[in-house]
Amino acid sequence: MAEPRALDGMPWDDRQQLKEAVCDAVLERTRRVVSGEGVHGAVILGEKPSRVLASAFILPRLNEDGDDESSDIKIPGHGIDLRVRPAAGVLRVLPNLSVYVRALPSAAELFGRDGRLIPRADFNDAARQHAKDQISRRAAAEIPRGTPSGERAVRRAAISREIYIAMGVGVPPAARLPGGDDRDDAAVEEGLPPSQVLGGRLRIPDRLSRRYDIPQKWIRLRVDAPRLELPLPCDPDRWQALAADHKTQLLRSIRTALSDWIASPNGQNEAWRKLHPPSEAFWEPDAWDRFLAYARTVAPNTSDLIPNFDAQVLVQPLHDPLQRETFSVRIALENLRESDATKECGLFNVDLIVELPNDALGPMRLERVRRSYHLAGFMTMPAIGVNGGVCDLGTREGVRALRTTWMPRYVLPRAQATEIPTVPTSYRQLGLDTADVNELAALPRAMRDWIDVVARETELSVPGEEGSLDDEAAQQNRFQDDLRAWRSEAARIAAGVDVLAAAQQAWRQDRSAAASVPYRAWLLLNRTFAAASPSRDGEPPAGWRLFQLAFVLAHIPTFASRLPEYARSFDAAFDEDSASLLYMATGGGKTEAFFGTLIYALFLDRLRGKHRGITAMMHYPLRLLTVQQAQRLARLLARAEIVRRASST
Repeated sequence: MAEPRALDGMPWDDRQQLKEAVCDAVLERTRRVVSGEGVHGAVILGEKPSRVLASAFILPRLNEDGDDESSDIKIPGHGIDLRVRPAAGVLRVLPNLSVYVRALPSAAELFGRDGRLIPRADFNDAARQHAKDQISRRAAAEIPRGTPSGERAVRRAAISREIYIAMGVGVPPAARLPGGDDRDDAAVEEGLPPSQVLGGRLRIPDRLSRRYDIPQKWIRLRVDAPRLELPLPCDPDRWQALAADHKTQLLRSIRTALSDWIASPNGQNEAWRKLHPPSEAFWEPDAWDRFLAYARTVAPNTSDLIPNFDAQVLVQPLHDPLQRETFSVRIALENLRESDATKECGLFNVDLIVELPNDALGPMRLERVRRSYHLAGFMTMPAIGVNGGVCDLGTREGVRALRTTWMPRYVLPRAQATEIPTVPTSYRQLGLDTADVNELAALPRAMRDWIDVVARETELSVPGEEGSLDDEAAQQNRFQDDLRAWRSEAARIAAGVDVLAAAQQAWRQDRSAAASVPYRAWLLLNRTFAAASPSRDGEPPAGWRLFQLAFVLAHIPTFASRLPEYARSFDAAFDEDSASLLYMATGGGKTEAFFGTLIYALFLDRLRGKHRGITAMMHYPLRLLTVQQAQRLARLLARAEIVRRASST
């Protein structure tokens, strides 16, 4: 962004949306570029489109010799798998595709971008042999044996230049010639290619030059592909017959798109001709324009431009083994066989739209995903892509529409953290000894209310995802186990608040009392985090996220039970027989929750009289993560020590 402070004052949520919008725009542009959609693939220069593009096209499965060349990077088909239930109506398949036709490049295209399309200048065999003999003869006579290789190359280059000029070749002043390298004669005899001419292109007269082909230029043409209509309910034999008729129409539409363009004024002017331009045509734009003028006097030959495509819309219905009248159907556009490797036989910008009555579309169940009530509503999908994905376009007037895509995407709903206005979360506020810790009791109360809502409103399965009676019973048992576990967590958080409340009461009566230690450690913890997280202009005060606060509070009884005054808080099942697992996405704040627990334990140990020893052991699976986390912890520990020294304790 040009203005570095342009986002000042923008709410955090708006910044997140802006970041997501930028990422989405980058992905969409990348998709269009690599698939040649829109302006990005309207014209392709220098190579066949199938060698330039990377997505959204299908290539012939079989080559000219009948060998199967399909692979993960040479995809012959693209389509959709879906379940079709018995219903009245029509299933429509709308193929979308484009083809490329070869054209004559203009002078601007040929000489643009430093002439990257211009072929490398080279001699014909006779001229190359003559130049080689002349250079070798003069080099043997004029360059003494034992001359250092660097000097030898310079002198040989000078000889090459003189001989080329004598032959009538135009040599740019800055050109470094193929004959001016330090290869020996043996290397030349072994057929090693000469060094590329640098610093300019040789102007070799046509009588001395090799034969050149016209540099490649391809123009994309949209095919008006016919729709395929399949009557419902499914009749496999009739569907196969309709698909066979559709193949004939599809191939005709492809040929029509190409022949119509060739016959158009634009095609008559731009279509490629099987000609070989003279060497002089590549010397300057005017010379190329003269060649184009000549080429356009020759009528384009459709047999040189139009491949014999072999493509079809595959329709493959199979009876569902469990529901006889339901069919598992594959619908895919297939590119079957290549007719001529010199032509472009690929089909581009390929996708399919499938329309059918909504009640005819059966859900596709994810059989390999283990059933869980957490995934209710996500265990089925309307269809599965073949070499791609599927976009559900929704239902309109009872008709469901699905479209294939080469870039499957899932927009993950943003998880917004719960906010409880009555729960104080600011480090600075919680570090004040005037704050009432009983206000924290609103957190476990809200969690219990949430659990009640979940218990009352959660659907363990949705239509189309039901399991067996045993499976449904297992899901219900698991749900009840989870409810008990969540209620236990809420009780643990409430117990932490109770310990702090009792310690605060003891502190108010006697600030040096042993029973006040858990509260004093709490104050020091929050003051440490407040010092490590100074407030920024325009942003709310730094503080705990609710799950971090809950995590710290849930462990306060564990640490406080080390004091005789709170020995009753000891819970063997939680403190010794279990481990606390904190799961959160990257950047969610797991580290702060753990560091908060650690700093609290350090302060509490120090306040109860521990001056040496081990409070916690940390283990990280990755070396770089260890270093990064250790640096963050070291800074926080330094803040904690400053706070400890500044406190009255």
